[in-house]
Amino acid sequence: DYRQLWAWQSDYNFEAEEIPEQEVQHETVSSTKIREAISNGYIQRANAYLDHYYLVIGRPVDYVPGNPGSLPVFSKIMVTEECKLLPSQGIYAVSVEKPGFYSRGMAIVHMKAGEKAEVLLNCLDEGDISSGENINVCFHKRIHGSVDLTDTKSAIRINMAREEISELIY
Repeated sequence: DYRQLWAWQSDYNFEAEEIPEQEVQHETVSSTKIREAISNGYIQRANAYLDHYYLVIGRPVDYVPGNPGSLPVFSKIMVTEECKLLPSQGIYAVSVEKPGFYSRGMAIVHMKAGEKAEVLLNCLDEGDISSGENINVCFHKRIHGSVDLTDTKSAIRINMAREEISELIY
């Protein structure tokens, strides 16, 4: 709780600030509710609670999918915050930003057995994000649940999700 965070400030070199209780559409918002919404893939709800888009910051690196011929080109996002809470596995409509660049995109959050979840990104608009600098990935909407990147049927779902995302206005 807040009192514990307040007590840990000097031990762990951070600042805690208590904010008044917030309500969104007659629902009391708490950090627990925000984390639950993100963890369960309810990104639009989390965004409403936060009053801004849920954001992941990271550096894009090349990624080769298990099914290269039938999938769009992805970059793996090396998330800068080690303990960053990622949304549940699935396909998401996202926007991608860095200085001088903006694109709509598709992000896939997935987890290989026994490993940490990762974010794969496919930009819908032309432009290079592979310059080695950090980018912001803003999550807008969950489009589909988890997918197996090595399954050919998943490739069809991924391409259909990409098409659906390209028709969204955001």
